[in-house]
Amino acid sequence: MYRTTITLAGLTIAIEHNFERFRDFAKDFITDFDVVDFTVSVSNEDIETERKLVEKQKQQDGQAFSYTDAMLEETAVYRKIADNLIKYNAVVFHGSAVAVGEKAVLFTALSGVGKTTHTKLWLKNIKDSFVVDGDKPILRFMNDTLYVCGTPWNGKERMGCNKNVPLTSICKINRSETNRIERANPSAFIPTLLEQMHRTDYAKQIRILEQIAKTIPFYDLYCNMEDDAALLSFREMMR
Repeated sequence: MYRTTITLAGLTIAIEHNFERFRDFAKDFITDFDVVDFTVSVSNEDIETERKLVEKQKQQDGQAFSYTDAMLEETAVYRKIADNLIKYNAVVFHGSAVAVGEKAVLFTALSGVGKTTHTKLWLKNIKDSFVVDGDKPILRFMNDTLYVCGTPWNGKERMGCNKNVPLTSICKINRSETNRIERANPSAFIPTLLEQMHRTDYAKQIRILEQIAKTIPFYDLYCNMEDDAALLSFREMMR
């Protein structure tokens, strides 16, 4: 078994894993720190659990892609990390985080609606924009500031970096022929956020979401997949 130490969201985490592939997967996050905040260990049983979950999802989605044990281990590692993060006022969120300088925004949407496409429109149209994490960033309060944090689990296109950036807003993307954006009611928005979070301790997650709602605004973006959509969301969310 291998042991690799990584830094995520200001935390140092030791990973006990079976496949060397993980070291290449997480290479931008590896550290030589000796003192760790917590350790996760992946067993063969954990990998089999991930295989069953993937097979179930493949049946639902009609996917033909196969996952190796090493790939399944990577998913199992993140699931165990996510279970521990709630102790550190942090959660794993399914979305795409884009930043300009020291400000980041987070886009969420149902599968296939266009998170990645809208992210790419920002990269194309917004000067100095970059992706913090394109798929599964961590949201964490540190010193009373809410950060969105990059991870190795940044999607099929590997869009992301090892940075923690203050988060200024969260936006749900909805398909529309014309572009408009509006502030969302926090109480109505929280169920949307819950659907996109890795579920651990429900009560603690609700408290973190309530804290987030008091800290940053939420938006609903109705948009097409053209350049003007990115310019509109940038103007409103980065003010």
